[in-house]
Amino acid sequence: MVGTENAFQELEAVERQMFLLMSSRPHRAMSEESERAEVRDIFVKSQGFDKIPVPEVKYTCVSSEEIFNCRVERLAGTSWENTACSAHLFLPLAEPPYPVVLCACGHGKDKLNYNRFGAVLARRGIACLVHDNMGQLERESMGHWEENTPFACGFSFIALLTSELLGVLDFMKRDSRFSRIGAAGNSGGGTLTMNLAALAPDYLEAIASTGYPSSFEWICRKRKRHCSCNIFQGVIGRIEHDELYSLFAPRPLLLMQGLLDNLIPLDVFRAMTGRVAECYREMGASENFIADNWYGPHPWNREAMEKMADFFSERFGVNSAPCDNDELWKNEDPGVFGDVYDKFPEWALNTAQLACQLSGEKVPAEPVLLHDIWKCERNEEYAELYSGSDTRRILAQWRCFMNGFEK
Repeated sequence: MVGTENAFQELEAVERQMFLLMSSRPHRAMSEESERAEVRDIFVKSQGFDKIPVPEVKYTCVSSEEIFNCRVERLAGTSWENTACSAHLFLPLAEPPYPVVLCACGHGKDKLNYNRFGAVLARRGIACLVHDNMGQLERESMGHWEENTPFACGFSFIALLTSELLGVLDFMKRDSRFSRIGAAGNSGGGTLTMNLAALAPDYLEAIASTGYPSSFEWICRKRKRHCSCNIFQGVIGRIEHDELYSLFAPRPLLLMQGLLDNLIPLDVFRAMTGRVAECYREMGASENFIADNWYGPHPWNREAMEKMADFFSERFGVNSAPCDNDELWKNEDPGVFGDVYDKFPEWALNTAQLACQLSGEKVPAEPVLLHDIWKCERNEEYAELYSGSDTRRILAQWRCFMNGFEK
């Protein structure tokens, strides 16, 4: 096959460069403030957070109803100028104030499990705001999976998603109905909650991050096409997952993974959580860190949701009774909680337009390809070695993880 030998040679050459970078990463004592400040600074600058203003998120309740022994409000709103957003807010059937958890959504065909989790928390006396990511769920038309324009504008796509959630946390802090704030998320939501652990510890009293805790090295070296939100610039050899999660210490942190999850090896999860546990031990807060598993695959199941609900109930000091509403678990209709929009607003920017608006760059006429930003060293044809994964894309992902903006 034309280009097969070239492809293997180039992948091996870049992978060896990656191993050299990993071997040079410093060992840090994450209980030391100077080390923590260094990690936070690298993270902010490598992802371009310093180039993205945190938006003022505004919501309007467009409809509400009582369902599964709680109240759900459907929220339409804006984050940055001309940027439409949507969310479901689950409220206890009690007088406020009450604690609230931000549920960061991951990838998935629908929002059913995230909304179920919102209902589980609300029945325990904890509000839950389930915010749709850009380009996902009701905001799908904005573009997400192959959206590379933010990289061309000087920041990572995940930095854009995370910055919007920082604006959501500002909204939650301003809302008088809410007393204490936590965050939870699985898969891509686990990625976002890791970022919040590093960037927003002063907002959050507790975090549950699941289906993602592992290492940048493991995720980067997968020989597959990543969603653009799963690519972190310039982190290999510089910072790792355990260091970002450790920035949340000594606050309560729950890291979990399904025992049947085939996306993240259990040994990688355990090695990483062991290093986070050591940071908590050194800070005298071992009781505030939990590494756990649920029996099941990658998505949340009932056991996972109840374990997270137990975690937040204990930390917030509220009713810890499990959700015994069988209809909530039996109902498989993703539309049972209703939609925010009949039709997504036509005036709303898509993700590429938003990235250009924030950076001052011109909106590209054609979709931006990652391998046009992080080019291969040799201008050659590369065979597709792995089904559905363009070799040039894999090489571009690796170079992005390794070099970031230092192209």
